[in-house]
Amino acid sequence: MTVSSVSQKIPLHSPYTMKISCEREKLSQAFGLVASVAAVRDVKPVLQNVKINAEKSGVLLQATDTELGIRHYLEGCEVLEPGEAILPTKDFRKVLQETTVQTLQIKSDASKVVVTGDRIHFELVTQPADEFPDVEDFTETSYHEMQAGVLREMIRRTTFATDSENTRYALGGVFFELVEDKAAAVATDGRRLAFQEGVAKCVNDHRAESAIFPSRGLQLIERMLPSAAEETTKIAVSPNRALFQSGTTVFFTRLIEGRFPKWRNIIPDPDGKTQVDILAGPLFSAVRQAAIVTSDKQPGVTFTFE
Repeated sequence: MTVSSVSQKIPLHSPYTMKISCEREKLSQAFGLVASVAAVRDVKPVLQNVKINAEKSGVLLQATDTELGIRHYLEGCEVLEPGEAILPTKDFRKVLQETTVQTLQIKSDASKVVVTGDRIHFELVTQPADEFPDVEDFTETSYHEMQAGVLREMIRRTTFATDSENTRYALGGVFFELVEDKAAAVATDGRRLAFQEGVAKCVNDHRAESAIFPSRGLQLIERMLPSAAEETTKIAVSPNRALFQSGTTVFFTRLIEGRFPKWRNIIPDPDGKTQVDILAGPLFSAVRQAAIVTSDKQPGVTFTFE
């Protein structure tokens, strides 16, 4: 239940356990990123929300659906009273979207979160914060480092080839190899295969030769990557999960179990083959034009090289 009032503030008698002041625009961007990880299926009701921790060191937002998790330190906030609270995802997102004030004050007690600002006052029903598990932080000493631009390119050029509907769960993810000074990402749905390599720096002998990342997790990781392509991201892989750290954001994902196809056997040996260099733009345009007259019975496009 949500109550709003413009002309009058409702007296509050319960002591507040948390109180902060935030820039609405920065809070909205951060909350949108973190809330995208919150649970949408019926796992545990409290996990369908976002947890906020206000500490002297800063404000931390957390969300998890037990398969994926994120913790993000929020800039542009002033902690007036340290504490923690559960932000109801649906209602809090609407408050951020519909209000236009520059600064919001957020405070909470055991039963509600109160959002105030210039001529606005919202009270949102909440849940106990101690029922929300803290998301794992990045404390690894062995990991790989990659530039944000390189990792973003690897994600974009492979995730499209996955198949989440296939009964072979491994085909619903992207196969990663992290060895020495390079990384390789591979995805296939059984009909096509996408492969991308990138430069990576190995720290303290970190290796991951057969990690399968879920495509949804990689798409969310792409959102958290900084816009500056040269900024680094840390990746640490263990037998059942992977941790990413980029700036003030930490993301974890559980790995997909299963055997990935022997993809190296699929890529033909270039020895003895003829190589044709083609500009990507004109090729893409030609394929799209030819595809106009394809059909379900004849879906292919024929290439002739002269």
